[in-house]
Amino acid sequence: MPLWDLSIPLDPALSEPLYLQLVSGLITRIQGGSLKPGDPIPGTRALAEQLGIHRNTVLAAFRELVAEGWIETKVGDGTFVSLTPPLAKPLPRAPQQSSSPQLPSVAPVPRFQAQTGLPDGRLIPAGAFARAYRWALRMVNRDGAPPDPYGPLRLRLALVDMLAYSRGLRSEPESLMVTPGGGAALGLVADALLSPGDEVVVESPGYPVGWDVLRKRGVNLSAVPVDDQGLDTKALEQICGERNVRAVFATPQRQYPTTVPMAQTRRMELLNLARRHGFLILEYDHDTEFQFEGVPPLPLASENQGSVVFIGALSKIFAPGMRLGLIHGPAALIHRIASARESADLPGDPVLEWAIVDLLESGELLRHLNRTRRIYQARRDHLAAQLTQTFGDIFTFTPPSGGMALWLRASGDTDMDAWSKEAARQGVMLRSSSAFDLGKRACSAARLAFGAHDERELTDLVQRLKLCQPSRPG
Repeated sequence: MPLWDLSIPLDPALSEPLYLQLVSGLITRIQGGSLKPGDPIPGTRALAEQLGIHRNTVLAAFRELVAEGWIETKVGDGTFVSLTPPLAKPLPRAPQQSSSPQLPSVAPVPRFQAQTGLPDGRLIPAGAFARAYRWALRMVNRDGAPPDPYGPLRLRLALVDMLAYSRGLRSEPESLMVTPGGGAALGLVADALLSPGDEVVVESPGYPVGWDVLRKRGVNLSAVPVDDQGLDTKALEQICGERNVRAVFATPQRQYPTTVPMAQTRRMELLNLARRHGFLILEYDHDTEFQFEGVPPLPLASENQGSVVFIGALSKIFAPGMRLGLIHGPAALIHRIASARESADLPGDPVLEWAIVDLLESGELLRHLNRTRRIYQARRDHLAAQLTQTFGDIFTFTPPSGGMALWLRASGDTDMDAWSKEAARQGVMLRSSSAFDLGKRACSAARLAFGAHDERELTDLVQRLKLCQPSRPG
C-alpha cells in the first residue's frame, strides 16, 4: 500500500522539545487507533521532510519510541507500529497549539474561472487514468452485484488507510461511506440526521453551496461570524443560549472562503459546546490534500468521534466532473445514512469508484498529488507576487498554507461588488464577499482562485482585473 504523509502537528514555540512533541503525537495516534499494530511508519528522512524538521529530531524521537516499545524497526523492511504496543501506559502530555477605461458593451464568454477553486484538469496523468478506467470497467462487469450503499469495500479500505495517515482518523470500513461528491455527502447527512425546522448554524462568510443543500432540507440557517481565528465560538455560545441548535456546519481545517485555519483554542471550545448543548458538528473538509507548508490541523473528528460527522470532498484531487466525496462518523450514524441513501435511490459512479481503487492501491494517486501540490504552490506564489506588484496599495492578503484560492481584503472605499461585475465583462469570474455572506451584506473583500490556471494565464487575469478596476470616489 502507498505510504501517505503522516500529519503530526508540531509547534517550535513550545518549551517542550520537538522530538518529545513527535513522541507524544505518535503515541496519541497509536492509542487513538488511527495507527494500528503492524502499520508502517515513514522513514526518518521522509518523515523529517513531511514535518519540516531536521532528521536528527526524528531519529531522537524514534529512539525514544523504540525504547518504550511503541515502534519497532526491521532491518531492510522499515519501521512499524509495535505488534504489542504498551497501550496501558499513561499518555504523555500533549503540546498546546498556540479611473476605469471604457469597457465593451457585450460580455465575452468567461475565460478565467477565478471564483471556484477548481483544479486544473489538464494536469491529470491521462495514461494512468485511462488504464485505471479500463481495469474498473472489467471489475464492474465481473462483479455484477448490486451497488453497496456504503461504496465498494475495497475502496473504503484504501480510504481508511489514507484517512488514518493524513487525517489521524481512527476508522473501520463500517464508519465510512463513499458518495458522488461532497455536496451529495452533505445532502445524505442532512436527510438522515436533520429534520425540517431544525436550527443549523453556519459560518458567515461561509460556503453557499452547502447552505443551498441544507436549505433544500427545510432547515433554518443562523449565521455565526468568522475572524482571523476561524468560527467565533463566543458568538456561537450566545446562539446556543437563545435557540435549540441541532447542528453546526463548519470548515475548520481551512475556512471557506477566508482560508484561515481554526485556532486550537476555538477547536476545543467548539467541541465543548457540542458536548454541552448536544448538537452535531458537520465538519466539511474541501482541500486539505493541497497543503503547501507545515502540517495541516487534524480534523475535529480525530479528537471527538461522537459528535462530529466528517464530510470530505475529494474531487479537487482530480478534475471538475470527477465527483467523489466521503462521510466518516460513528458506525451507527453511517448505518442510518446508508438506509436513507437506499430510500433516496442515490447510486454512486461504480466505474469511477473502481478506477480510484486502482489509483490508490498502485500509488498513482499519491504521486499525482505530490506532483500537483508543487504546481499549485507555484501558482499561488506567482499570483501573490502579481497582485502585490499591481494592487499593493489596494489589496492585503495572507497567502494560505494550502488550498487553491486567496482571500483579498480591499481598502475601505473599494466597491468589490462593482469590480466583480466589471471583471465578468472582461472574462474574469470573480466572486466578491457578499456572495459568501448569509445576509448578502457587502464587504470590501473577494475570493480569487488560482488552481485552474497556469502562471501565464494568471498574469493575464491580473491585468484584466486592472483594466476593469473601478475608479475611487472623490
